[in-house]
Amino acid sequence: MEIMIPVGIVLFWWILFYVSFKKDRSRYRNCYFLIAALFHTIFFLAYTAGEYMFDVLAILFLIFTAAVLIVPFFLIYNGIVMLKREGKSKANLLSLFFGILIGVGEITTFLTLISVVLAANENPTFMKLVDILGIPFSMFSISVIYISVSFLIFMI
Repeated sequence: MEIMIPVGIVLFWWILFYVSFKKDRSRYRNCYFLIAALFHTIFFLAYTAGEYMFDVLAILFLIFTAAVLIVPFFLIYNGIVMLKREGKSKANLLSLFFGILIGVGEITTFLTLISVVLAANENPTFMKLVDILGIPFSMFSISVIYISVSFLIFMI
């Protein structure tokens, strides 16, 4: 009986996606409904895996993280192809620019997280610097991850 709630949640997202997709296929919200349905299905399947649930979730988290980290390479490659085929213009440089910006943002996010974890207890001066720069770095990181995930959702 306890399995009925997760099944209901999964069905809710799939039905919402189906209804929205049937109504208008070109809506961007369909991408988000599909991702929500897929994520809830994955969590449901991990829930039914029993004692291997955390292993399944860890593997899926690593796959999702790798997919997000690949986004800048796709954008940079697309920007280079557009430059070769269509020449230099502001519109053609946009993909290349976003790829470089997202790549730098993901590297910055990774390095900031690693440095905070490694130096958390060792250097109080560093922690004050992290407190001062934490908000701008956090906002930049959140923006970069949001753009990467949105691009990934659109690609799916």
